[in-house]
Formats: sequence, structure tokens, C-alpha cells
Amino acid sequence: DRRMGKRRVRGGRGNGRSSTGGPSGSNNRGWVCTLADGSSYACDRLVIATGGLSFPGVGTDGTGHRILRKLGLPQRDTYPALTPLTGPHPAGDSLAGLSLYSVQASVLVPGSKKPTPAQRSGFLFTHSG
Repeated sequence: DRRMGKRRVRGGRGNGRSSTGGPSGSNNRGWVCTLADGSSYACDRLVIATGGLSFPGVGTDGTGHRILRKLGLPQRDTYPALTPLTGPHPAGDSLAGLSLYSVQASVLVPGSKKPTPAQRSGFLFTHSG
């Protein structure tokens, strides 16, 4: 939000909630972005917020990373960060908003006899558990 506010003060504009197949060069003088609705924007500078890979339902499905690769731009390897764990939980809503540090958890894969341990630096229970 802070970055968007600075952009407005400097005369910039944007459409932060639109999907695109990716920007393309325009005669080496800038970028042209064609949005899913067919409209297009030309600009000298472009900020690409890729999102992650963990919530495809809200658009973080890896599209941004594919766009960066297509443009030949450098990027770092992805890693699990905010990854949802779904399923029934005995504590339900009572843990909502709780943050834990230095958590050690294990996952038991159906059909396996021994759980796989994993250690994470942080663990957050959201509003939905």
C-alpha cells in the first residue's frame, strides 16, 4: 500500500488486481501490458509483484514466475513459506491469530509407518485454523 501511495504521488498509475499474460517490449522504449479484459497499458517502468505458489484460488499460482522466466529476468528459487495445512483440527478457532516460533512438526503420509519430521522457524494459525 505504501508503494502504491508513492506511485500515485509521482504521477504513476496501475491496475493491481488484474491478470495479464505478461508484458512485452515496445520498440525497446518501454513495456506494454495486455490485461485479461483486452485493455492494454504502455509504460517506461514496470513493477511485477509475482506472489507465491501456495494459493492458486487467489492468483498465486506461479504465473508471475513464468512471466519473469519468459522475459529472461533473474529470479530466486522458490521455497515453502505461507503454505496452508488443511483438515480437521481439534482446537478449531481457539488458536486463530497465534504465532509460534521454532516449531517442530511431523507429517504422517497415508500408508507410511513413520512420520516425516520438519522444523520451521515460524508457524501461524490464521482465522480459519
